[in-house]
Amino acid sequence: MQTRQVWTAFLLTLIGWLSHAVSVSAQGQSLTWDSMTVKAELNADGQLFVTETQVMRLDGPWNGGERSFRVEPHQSLTFISLSEIAPDGTRRFYLPGPLSKVGEYAFAAANTLRWRARAATDPPFNNETRTFELRYALTGVVLPSGSDYVLNHDFAFRDRPGVIQRFSATLQLDPAWQALDPLPAHIAASGLAPGEGVVQRVNLHYLRSGRPLAAASGAAMLQLPASHTASAAVFGGLLLLAAGLFTGFWRRERTSGHLEPLPQDTGVDRDWLATHVFCYPAEVVGAAWDRRIGTPEVAALLARLTTERKLKSEVVPSARGRGQPILELTLLRDRKELGDYERMLIDRMFFDGNTTDTSRIRSHYASTGFDPVGCIRPGLETEVAGLFGRQRPTKRRWLTVLTLAAAGAASLVLLATGEARPETAPWLFASVITLGICWISAGFHASRYRDTVVETRERAIKTAFFAALLVGWLAYIYLVADAGLTLFQLGLLALITLTACWHVTSLLHPRELVASYQLRRRIARARAYFITELESPTPRIDDAWSAYLIAFDLGPDMDQWFRAFGSEHSESSLHPRWENSSEETSGSQAWRGGAGAFGGAGASGGWAVAVNAIAAGIAAPSSSSSSESSSTSSSSSSGGGGGGGW
Repeated sequence: MQTRQVWTAFLLTLIGWLSHAVSVSAQGQSLTWDSMTVKAELNADGQLFVTETQVMRLDGPWNGGERSFRVEPHQSLTFISLSEIAPDGTRRFYLPGPLSKVGEYAFAAANTLRWRARAATDPPFNNETRTFELRYALTGVVLPSGSDYVLNHDFAFRDRPGVIQRFSATLQLDPAWQALDPLPAHIAASGLAPGEGVVQRVNLHYLRSGRPLAAASGAAMLQLPASHTASAAVFGGLLLLAAGLFTGFWRRERTSGHLEPLPQDTGVDRDWLATHVFCYPAEVVGAAWDRRIGTPEVAALLARLTTERKLKSEVVPSARGRGQPILELTLLRDRKELGDYERMLIDRMFFDGNTTDTSRIRSHYASTGFDPVGCIRPGLETEVAGLFGRQRPTKRRWLTVLTLAAAGAASLVLLATGEARPETAPWLFASVITLGICWISAGFHASRYRDTVVETRERAIKTAFFAALLVGWLAYIYLVADAGLTLFQLGLLALITLTACWHVTSLLHPRELVASYQLRRRIARARAYFITELESPTPRIDDAWSAYLIAFDLGPDMDQWFRAFGSEHSESSLHPRWENSSEETSGSQAWRGGAGAFGGAGASGGWAVAVNAIAAGIAAPSSSSSSESSSTSSSSSSGGGGGGGW
């Protein structure tokens, strides 16, 4: 809400300024300054008294002049007087009033002063010069800097419509103050364009005991503008800490072999698959390789039960000859012989005897819904956990929650300080949004790196890229952009960035031991082998292995093979091509797209269409969910502000 208010105010101000500028241009108005002279005196208490003489050249129906003062939250403004000096030297003091008469002044806003120099019935200004003298005092412009103090003040004002042809300023110090650097006796400039100010920074030592009464307190350090040296120091420390986090990750992962690609060799054969893959049920292998349980695992379970002769399946056309084919299933074994999650699924599918079909299942669960994935998930998760064995202890969640809460609080504080300093609000808003996007992107790729065993190097590089953008944005803010942020704001941005880097590196940390990780790599290696073989007209795959291909979510690859090569071969012409394998095991068949394993139906034909329709689940009428889970800035100084006419 705070950010929205800041941007709404910014847009309204911009629209109003543009409208005013268009109106001024349409009426032929112009305003410049022939000269501007500033005399400033810093008294013993740290209060800055300013006398500002403006020689304004007015052309058009201006009412008078305007001066907006930039006053920080830790500062206060005391307006003393406003007068107009005639060419002969006589002075006319303006008085507070409703601006209905010439010679009156009033604050149109908290720190915006206006005065009337022309009555509404008078003719417009015709390239006339008027000289106005403003006297005011500022408290809190002197800020603590270690054991000393600093004055960083803009003696001009940047927000104005015209050029200041000649500018001069002098600063006098009370004997209680000592300038630590040579103090120029006079500051002069010419041709100051709109948007340009005159900033003077003076490092001061207070010669008296105690603290100056009008100087900012220690809390004002939060508003201390950050010098390039301080910015570089903050950024350098952040860079070292972030580099240490990611260097430690890179060394650890290279040692564990997580960054190594899958072997591209020919070592995979029938014996290798039997030793490393086929010793586990197909659905367990499918859930283990990508650490997700969904529709492919349900379809793989039904395919495995079919190849093991525990189920009999037959695909028949739909009654109307249109729509999805119907899969008829017959249970061939006693249900007591089935495992935990096998029995759970079979009991839900075979709700009326030992025969069922996809049409009856859809009708039976039309009103209540059916979630096959939910049926097998608890038992299958237990099987996968037993396969992996002991896992790495997870990091303490409370620490992660605490750091994320700290980053969120820092972001809110940043936006709040932006409201107090409107000129920095766009930079702070852009920083929070940019850091958030980079953080989310880096965390996404880090999570995928942690959960996968393929393309790990590529995912690590993507994570490092977005992490580098995190630090790179801070480098831009700290060292390049003239954002005018304070040391406090820079520190908060550094805290958010460091928290993001820590969180990303914690996401990169594997949750499994090296042995279980290597097991998953072997399973992924088998999947890569199947993908390669399906590109061949005569792949070295048996129909009896179709359940594993389904578990690996290779249904589209199987369909593509069947469309490209399935019609070119007959059952009698196909034979295995295992150069390094022993004699075929009993019951194995050469690859025909799975047709030999499913009574001629084929895993890549109507059988797959029918079984996937059931595996995906049946939504209840009130539910639309699926069963598959998815896991030069004015803010660098005091003073400044704006001025012009109204």
